[in-house]
Amino acid sequence: MNWVRYLHINQLSRNELWIRVGHGLLNILHHIGAASSLASEPGAVAREYMEHVGSAVKAGYPPADLIVRAHRHKPIEVRWPRKGCRTGGVVTAGWQLKTPFAWKLAGVRTRATDVGGLVIEWKGDKVNGDLLCHHHVRPVE
Repeated sequence: MNWVRYLHINQLSRNELWIRVGHGLLNILHHIGAASSLASEPGAVAREYMEHVGSAVKAGYPPADLIVRAHRHKPIEVRWPRKGCRTGGVVTAGWQLKTPFAWKLAGVRTRATDVGGLVIEWKGDKVNGDLLCHHHVRPVE
């Protein structure tokens, strides 16, 4: 595991987390590439997933069924059907409001911030099923 120790608070953190929910495999990271507009946000998620699959195949391990990313503060889900369960990526809503840095960025300062969370559950049996994403989001002006 790639652990980072924060000495001033004596806590451990991971840069990347792999977990199993039911029979689905998740890959969780904080950051995702930026999209320049709302119209291109699905493309950023699709690109992140395809890069993840390419890296997994190259390294010789199975790709995740679902990648989970954050940092964008705008939830979005991009999924494709496949045998067994749908695959793709999801970006969570933010857990904080805009910082002073956000007010400096064009396109960010004019958007409402979404605050919320995400619950992921496995629905199905060992062979066929799906990772269901339940978004709990509230817009904040």
